Amino acid sequence: MQFMNVILMVHFVELEGRSWVLQPLPLPSRSLVFIFLVAILFGFRFFHRHLH
Repeated sequence: MQFMNVILMVHFVELEGRSWVLQPLPLPSRSLVFIFLVAILFGFRFFHRHLH
């Protein structure tokens, strides 16, 4: 599980860095991407907990 957290964090930081350099997304879209990743993380945790 900790590995998944690290992967998601690295992916988000990379995404943030890219959008800071290129500025392809407006700020609300970046917030939506962050919320989306958080939702995936919590959903995965919930699923993982109830799987066992």
